[in-house]
Formats: sequence, structure tokens, C-alpha cells
Amino acid sequence: MINTIKGNGFLFRSTRSMPRQVGLSSVPHSRSFFVSSLCKYGEKETLNKFNSELNVSPLKETLDSKDKIQGKSEKTLHQLLQSVAVSKMLDKKGKNTVVILDEGESVYSAVKSMSDKDIGAIVVSVKGKPRGIFTERDYMKKLILKGRSSKNTPLRDVTEYSLSTVTPETTLDQCAELMVKKIIRHLPIVGTDGTLVGMMSVRDIAEHMVNAGFLSKDLQLHKNPSTVEDVFNKLGRVSSEECFVQESDSVLKALELMDKHSIGAVFVLNGQTLSGIFTERDYLHRVRLQEKESRSTDVSQVMTSKVVVISPAEQIGKCLDVMVKGRFRHLPVVPMIGDQVDCGEYRTVLGIITLLDVVRFLYRLGQDNQ
Repeated sequence: MINTIKGNGFLFRSTRSMPRQVGLSSVPHSRSFFVSSLCKYGEKETLNKFNSELNVSPLKETLDSKDKIQGKSEKTLHQLLQSVAVSKMLDKKGKNTVVILDEGESVYSAVKSMSDKDIGAIVVSVKGKPRGIFTERDYMKKLILKGRSSKNTPLRDVTEYSLSTVTPETTLDQCAELMVKKIIRHLPIVGTDGTLVGMMSVRDIAEHMVNAGFLSKDLQLHKNPSTVEDVFNKLGRVSSEECFVQESDSVLKALELMDKHSIGAVFVLNGQTLSGIFTERDYLHRVRLQEKESRSTDVSQVMTSKVVVISPAEQIGKCLDVMVKGRFRHLPVVPMIGDQVDCGEYRTVLGIITLLDVVRFLYRLGQDNQ
């Protein structure tokens, strides 16, 4: 079940155990939720969208039931992803979503560009050729927590010159394989002359994976029984120290916790009650570019308080669909009891599932089915 919570937010690392089922009377702060309208995705819409991206005429047959979907494709997930080249995605996405800056440019210029474009990374060039990548997390770890000035620090001082790239001829399956193996979210696209022509993100892969997953004979996402809980178990996630801050804590404390646990967000509490989350993107937009001080700014002033949450028992197909449609990089996972969300105390929060988690899980599931 996927729900939108106003006022009470959630985020987590993860635990393998399923939530303990308790009665509503024992959860003093449980509250009603609203079912997200993002959950519905018609199969016919899926078929038309996927075929249009392949420049193939949509199937003429009207789909009256989900059973007809599985008969329309004899290809597996990997075969469907292999049939789409990066160039087709690039034609649709365009080049205006990628930013390349010379290594001599300031980190501040990179941060400003990421904010203006609402992206999480920029490519760093040396003599016009892409050589590295700089992300929101790099900014947090290498600048803010080390007390360095973004306006006085050139990108060359904080960029690792190790870059995985793809070409317009690379298939989406090859891109997904790289991301899964290296656990990365961005792949610069370079032309035959080595110049940057675009950026492939894990979101791009996920969007195509939604369509291919519904069509493929092996996954059949509309009826696949795999759940959010299965993702944690498959990827071998382990419990970690709870990463929470109080509303009155400083932004700096939140950043230090995110760095310590290598996560992109932390929970925000009001006493013992969850009230929001604070992410790397929140920091970029609401703190740094608003020229607020991390030490003197309370998390409550810059956190996200309206959060979409998901049950650990939710099917993975619906989870992926919601993340793609809502453009969510994280979905907090909390126990659901009937039509109530158990958000009474922070210890009821189970974890967070990321878009990269889902892509990794489905890609490996496709491999297992071959």
C-alpha cells in the first residue's frame, strides 16, 4: 500500500524483519492516510508507451485483461532492454538536462547549475573532454563537512577522475548492467569524438524498466509477487544505527549523520514522533543556495514534511511505477495496519527503498530467470 502522509514523515536505512503486527489501540499516534493516485497504470497505456519509444506501431489489439499482456511478448526483460539503444532515449530526453563544466570552474558554479537544472550531478571536463563527475553527495562530503568554501574551491580539487561512460549505440541493458555492478546512478553519454552528448540516469533506466517489466514474459510486473521486503533480502541489506535528528537540531548535525551512514537523507523527529525527512536535495535548494548557515539553521526550517510512504508487503511492480511517476528517488517504508499507518514512534520505521535498489533487484531477477 502506498500513501501520502502530511505532517508525519519517514525515512530509514533498513531491517530484514517484517513489522510486528499490533492492534491499533496500542499505537497511540497512528493516523489515517490518503492512497496515492500514482498507483494506477493501465496495461494498454504501458504497451503503447513502450512501443512508441521503440518507433514501432502500437499493438492493434484491445487489451481487455491482464492475461492478454503476457501473450503479447515472447521476450524477457533483458531482451526488451537490449532492443533499445541509448540514442532513442537521447532523442526523447534531449541534451539540455546535462551540464559539463571545466575542472577550473568553482564548486559553487556546479552547485548552482545542479539547482537550476534540478539534477543531482554534473560532468567535469579537462580540455573539453569529460573526465569526471561531481554529485550532490560529493558536495556534502568534500566541501561542507570539511569547511571548504565552494566559491574558492575549483572542481579539480574535489573530483575523482574515474568515469564510466556509454555511447549512443550502447543498449539500455548494458547501461543497467553497469549501474548494477558499480552501484552508480549516472552514466555520461559520449560521442565518437569523445565529447559529451548527454547523461543516462537510473531514472531513465527505471522508466523503460516499468514498460519492459509489464511486457516481459519473465517478470510480468502486473502480477509479480515480489515485494519491497524481498528487495531488502535479495540485496543483503543489514540493519544499521538509526539515523534520526530532532527538528531543533542543526542542518550540520543532519549532514554529519548522512555522511557517517553514507545515506542521502535522515529522519526528522518532533520528540518521539516522525515529522519529516531531510535530503541532500533539500540541503542544496533550501540551505546552500539560500545562503543559510548549516550550524545555525534548524532542520525544521528546511525539511520535507509531506512524504509518500510504502508498505514492506507492497508488490515491487507498483513500487517502481509510483517511484517513476512521482519522480521519487526514495520511498520510506513503514508498517501498515489495515487502513492506518503506524507512525507512532520512530522505531516503527523499517527503512527506505531507493530507485537504484529497485532497478538492481529487477535486473538481477531477470538474470535469475534466464
